[in-house]
Amino acid sequence: MSLTQCSECLGLLSSKARSCPHCGDVKKSPVSPGFKRLLVYASVVLSLFLIGAVLDYSFFLNRIAFRIAISKYVPAHLKTPRTAQFCNYTDVEIVTEGYSFTVYGWVDAQNLFGAVIRNNFECMLVYDRFNHRWSEVRTDIYPAVH
Repeated sequence: MSLTQCSECLGLLSSKARSCPHCGDVKKSPVSPGFKRLLVYASVVLSLFLIGAVLDYSFFLNRIAFRIAISKYVPAHLKTPRTAQFCNYTDVEIVTEGYSFTVYGWVDAQNLFGAVIRNNFECMLVYDRFNHRWSEVRTDIYPAVH
């Protein structure tokens, strides 16, 4: 135990004392190295989380573009949309340019004669990030080539 000087009255006090016995000034305790280390680790983890959230945002926009394409825009171009069986998300290709998404996939649906035909589709969507709305640029459906 050593003696230190009070920052207010310059009197001597113990290094373990919480306040000055002369003037009553409360001694500020220094931040422990363990707490500083904890703050550094927490800031690194938070930074990695935020970077991951930004990267995952584009992943979610791709999935949303796929869901909107198969639920709203592609069925509007089919002869019998209620019979449509769409490909899975893992079977599609999505090309992204900024907030423009082009979804390439396939759909099995009945034609007017009742035969189930596989068709490929290409649906281009644009996401308006300010109004949080999706809009269709174009949707093309063409027969699958075997």
